[in-house]
Amino acid sequence: MPRQFLEMRLEGSTLVVIPTEPIMSLDDEQLAAEFNRIDDEIQQQGVVNLVIDFEHSPHFGSVMLGAMTTLSRRLPAGRGELALCNVSPTAREVLQITRLDSRWPIYASRQEACESFEEQE
Repeated sequence: MPRQFLEMRLEGSTLVVIPTEPIMSLDDEQLAAEFNRIDDEIQQQGVVNLVIDFEHSPHFGSVMLGAMTTLSRRLPAGRGELALCNVSPTAREVLQITRLDSRWPIYASRQEACESFEEQE
């Protein structure tokens, strides 16, 4: 089995994804394999919301942005939402430049992100 770089935790109907090392250290093939795992989890577990916690990954590039866009579209239409947390100032700047900061809410902590979904229910 290939090494896994993303930890996943199901909290109710929210899937929390935590990169266990910097995303920039992964090549495109490794990232694609990991995001296929997330997509499988979303489809199999009835996931409604997705939180990506960047605590251990302060930087990411276009491959990650593309993967997040794709995953956000795989969530249930009209109900599911992607949220980000523990985003570094550098990563936040990338999200602002690409205007994705207005598409996905950004929270200071994983707890805040998960609680935001509870408030919507």
